[in-house]
Amino acid sequence: MPMSLFNYKLKPIEQCALPGDKKKSLAWFWITDSEYYIELGEVKLFENSCESIKKYPNQPQYLDYQYVRFLEDFFDILPSVAAPIPPEIFHYIDTIDKKERLAEKLSSWYDSIDNPTEEHGAIETDVLELLWEGNLDTGFLSVCSQCWFYRIDDTIKIQYDFREFEEDGTPIWSATSGEYELPWHVFVDEVEDLLVRFFRDMDKQVENAVALLESDKNYTAYETVEKDGSLKYDNKLGIESLLKEHNERKNQFWNVLNEVKRNAQPSENWSKIKSSVEIILTEKRS
Repeated sequence: MPMSLFNYKLKPIEQCALPGDKKKSLAWFWITDSEYYIELGEVKLFENSCESIKKYPNQPQYLDYQYVRFLEDFFDILPSVAAPIPPEIFHYIDTIDKKERLAEKLSSWYDSIDNPTEEHGAIETDVLELLWEGNLDTGFLSVCSQCWFYRIDDTIKIQYDFREFEEDGTPIWSATSGEYELPWHVFVDEVEDLLVRFFRDMDKQVENAVALLESDKNYTAYETVEKDGSLKYDNKLGIESLLKEHNERKNQFWNVLNEVKRNAQPSENWSKIKSSVEIILTEKRS
């Protein structure tokens, strides 16, 4: 895999996890099947631990999933990440330990209130927004992994917490917890490079998918349900649908990145969030 911040390797279509019984679906989502990881210096996020690979020798080295799911989740938070978080606000969550303590204090504070009001709810929401600021959604995984992206002035700080173990103590990931930083402009270049590489590779992947749809009856990219409940396949429409989605996805991600490069404006009311955090940390009642 290439040496960069964001790394993936598309599988050949014949090796992709494709849905379907008699016919396998070549919809765009499914042919993004990949192994992928994020490289932070000597640390690789989403890399299975040596102990786990030894225990399950058939599992891949890296997370095995459709890569577009990562892109969707990452680009969902990218506009928010691009807007700098004030250093005096980041101070509350600038380590994993501080994050955990703030979350514990918030839970204890809210649980101690007999009859929560809308004001209490608003305070809780403010603090939760801060705790989840820049968080990469990994809810589709069966194991825990947390990764946050923050822009502080012209620096990107990446925090991660991959301390997840099986019942017998086997670590699931090679990464544990820590942080990594790089200049904002380098981060943007990495994101741009990712899109260039990914859609260059997907151009070829889609080309191969079209060839299969034209020549192999075991594959389809389009189906309709008939009145009798049977499925009707139309590979001509499937090819049109596949090409259309490919162009739409390409435009979708590039538009987000270009907007981020043009205009990164704060999206949060930081003064209000700061006041709410102070209430929690000082255990005041309002």
